[in-house]
Amino acid sequence: MKETAINIIEVCRPKQWLKNTFILLPLFFGGLFFELYSLQQTILTAVAFCFIASAIYCLNDIMDVDEDRQHPQKKNRPLASGRISVKTEYIIFFSVSLIGFTLLFLIDIPFSAIAVVGGYYLLNIAYCLILKRMAIIDIFVVSLDYVLRIIIGGIVADVALSPWIVILTFLLALFIVFAKCYGDLEICENTGNKHPRTTYNKIFLIVLMSITASVTIVSYIMYTISSTPPLLYITSIFVLFGLIRYLYLSLVMNVFSSPTAVVFSDRPLQACLIIWVLSYIIILYVL
Repeated sequence: MKETAINIIEVCRPKQWLKNTFILLPLFFGGLFFELYSLQQTILTAVAFCFIASAIYCLNDIMDVDEDRQHPQKKNRPLASGRISVKTEYIIFFSVSLIGFTLLFLIDIPFSAIAVVGGYYLLNIAYCLILKRMAIIDIFVVSLDYVLRIIIGGIVADVALSPWIVILTFLLALFIVFAKCYGDLEICENTGNKHPRTTYNKIFLIVLMSITASVTIVSYIMYTISSTPPLLYITSIFVLFGLIRYLYLSLVMNVFSSPTAVVFSDRPLQACLIIWVLSYIIILYVL
């Protein structure tokens, strides 16, 4: 029983829920993070969204089970390793989907937010079935998922999203996805396994990582300059450090973990993130 529970939790990938904090960003950037009702509704929405996202992870595992069995790291996932069956994974998929959407309808949030979540759900089902096999489109879909998260957060918190925030989120997501693809290619090369998607190569991904990192920091600077209070531009230092640190880990130190795993494991990156949050809070909420 205990082993089954552990497998179910692992299938839902709770470490990946860190991505869903993007739903809280509109509240944070909008200066409303300490308004209790808005914060409560946004957190509840993020919790419900975690179930929706976990459902997509389940479906993705089902669609990729044969490829995952050949992957040096993914072969240890519950489905790929045979610890649970495809039937069980489908049951988890439908169960967490039902829980997620039920929670959304129980929360007092605009129906438009639920509609965007539904759009995310359908888009990612299409991604699992078809779109992930299409070069470039696959990366854009995954990056768009991050944008949909902040749109959901903006609707729930009733915060008008700055165009710079939307652009910045998309660019940062592109950078993260390119870095992950690069890591997957390196892992497969180092272990002698063929990558299931050979539409990209390392040079192409390194160039795109460099471009998106550069444009991301420029977009962040433009956002802080166009926002109030004006001192927000100071926080650009920490964003720049974070991006360079991530590039360093990927290209120099050969750290090929998922983005969330990197954040959980790298102390300098964690310190940078904490300092950025604290400095942003002080400038936006205190000064």
